[in-house]
Amino acid sequence: MTTETRSSDSDEAEVVLDVRPIIERGEEPFATIMETVAGLDGRDLLLVAPFEPTPLQGVLSAQGFTYESNQHGDAEWQVRFSRTGHQDGEALAGGSSSSAVSNVTDSAADGTGESPAESVSESASSGGESPFTIRRPPSSAGTGSHSSGPSTPGAAAKVAVPGASVAPGASSVSAVPFNPAAMAAMNPTLNVPPAWLPLGFMAAAGVGLIAFGIAAAITASSAVDSPRSDHVIAAVHFAVLGFLSTAVLGAMHQFGPVVGGKPLRSIPAGVVTGVLFVPGVWIIPLGFATGHNTVVQVGGVMATTAVCIAAWNASRPLSARGKGAPIIGLRLAVIYLVVTAAFGVTYAFDRQHFWFPLLENRVLAHAHIGLLGWLGLAYIAVAEKLWPMFLLAHRPHAHEGERAVWLVGIGAPVATVGLLFAWKAVAVIGGAVVVVGLGHHLASLASVIRHRRRNLELLHGFVLVSAACLVIGIVLGVVAGLAQMGIETRTRLVSAEVTALIMWLALAVIGHAHKIVPFISWNRLRDRGITKGRDGRPLLFAHLVNAAAARVALGFALAGAVSMILGMATGVAMFVGVGGVGLALAGLAAMSNLVSGPVLMIRWHAAQVAQQAADSGGAS
Repeated sequence: MTTETRSSDSDEAEVVLDVRPIIERGEEPFATIMETVAGLDGRDLLLVAPFEPTPLQGVLSAQGFTYESNQHGDAEWQVRFSRTGHQDGEALAGGSSSSAVSNVTDSAADGTGESPAESVSESASSGGESPFTIRRPPSSAGTGSHSSGPSTPGAAAKVAVPGASVAPGASSVSAVPFNPAAMAAMNPTLNVPPAWLPLGFMAAAGVGLIAFGIAAAITASSAVDSPRSDHVIAAVHFAVLGFLSTAVLGAMHQFGPVVGGKPLRSIPAGVVTGVLFVPGVWIIPLGFATGHNTVVQVGGVMATTAVCIAAWNASRPLSARGKGAPIIGLRLAVIYLVVTAAFGVTYAFDRQHFWFPLLENRVLAHAHIGLLGWLGLAYIAVAEKLWPMFLLAHRPHAHEGERAVWLVGIGAPVATVGLLFAWKAVAVIGGAVVVVGLGHHLASLASVIRHRRRNLELLHGFVLVSAACLVIGIVLGVVAGLAQMGIETRTRLVSAEVTALIMWLALAVIGHAHKIVPFISWNRLRDRGITKGRDGRPLLFAHLVNAAAARVALGFALAGAVSMILGMATGVAMFVGVGGVGLALAGLAAMSNLVSGPVLMIRWHAAQVAQQAADSGGAS
């Protein structure tokens, strides 16, 4: 790596790190970014990437950084990270000109592969070490925060990397000690909730997946003979509420504030949401299974109340403007969640009071606004932010994803109204808009995979199988809605379509959980002073997931999804039962893996500390 330094008399400071060359080589930039963060010495970090690094924003926000994102063209994002409380909006927006500029040439040209965090800059004028060097911090097993050295005296600098347009500097800042306790208490200036809040939802979702698999296996015969029976409805609610909605709510509590750049309105409100929603969505299927309408109503009221609280709580981050289609998609998805909950609680009381007949079209309206308007749209919106970073893709633009958000967001309610009032033309128009939107979603996935910078990996497997289920669901839905056939055949195809949509979302959630949960857990382990993995390398997300166990989860999930869709389409109960067992095993494998990874790391670290203490005692 070569450098060129020009100095001046200004005292401003920031470090510019361009990770685009690292990504182009197909390498993971996270370690380089975190080493750079550790050596900031009180300076700001201006990160240049080919996409907005949304998960990284959550990680650094939890460590006391604020951030501001700016897009420069389709393939360049600049994100400025500043220590909390030391830079307001005006400072971020401007400042005096750069005081010193170092042009860092990526080492790919000479084949060294050296990362910026491992390099030592040399001043061209003085011949000695630059005071603006990005230093590797000394390892410390006893701290959970990134250590930084003493503030550098004298003039500060901006380290510019080729391809990055250097933003105006900000006023000088001083380092602030990182306070994990303040993080846990959720300082209102930060954009992420404490880790236990989203992780609690994710853990409950894992149990919900296992329950769905077991319920599907038990009710397999009823599912193919009478898909609208109470026992089958109970199994479906375990899937849609106990698993999918719980997981997506957890992800929304984590990524909504990150994407919107604003915190939730209240962490206690998030707790109340979980306390009401998780028991409520378990009470509902148990009430269906036992035939107690009052139990269903109680669960419906609890879940609906929780949904309204969650919508209010998320309204602050989701009200952000200028954040693009993903935030608009999440905003619409939350609205459709409230509508879905209103449908559900109304139907729960109608079962006892008989205000109107629960005809098949009305049940389908409820199912499709929930699966497509709420869950599907939320996934499409979040995926547009997660895919580029999780799949390490440098695509030229995100137009397909933006169209997917708008078309699904518009088409889902139109199709729902058409189904609800049996207006076939309206349902067909709305369905056609949704299908086109889902086509753009698949095209967006294809673009991400085509422009990936590394080989196919585990998450690719999950999202590709998930996409295949979506294609099957689209085909089944179109055939069932437009072709001429008998009632029994149509019912079977519609049931298979709903199953395929559930599998689309289920595979996606399981796959992304293998990325999201380690991302959230990573900061908690750093707070405990765990900075290295068992191999001696800096702690990475890969240290928290067993790859073999994750592949087992993918195998079980794939087998379960294929078997269940096939069983519902052909009317073979055995296939449905086998599919249920496969999904339950997938949930068990995924949950065990994601829980045991951090736990084993904590135990290993504790053993290392104890051994070091014993060695020190023996030596003395």
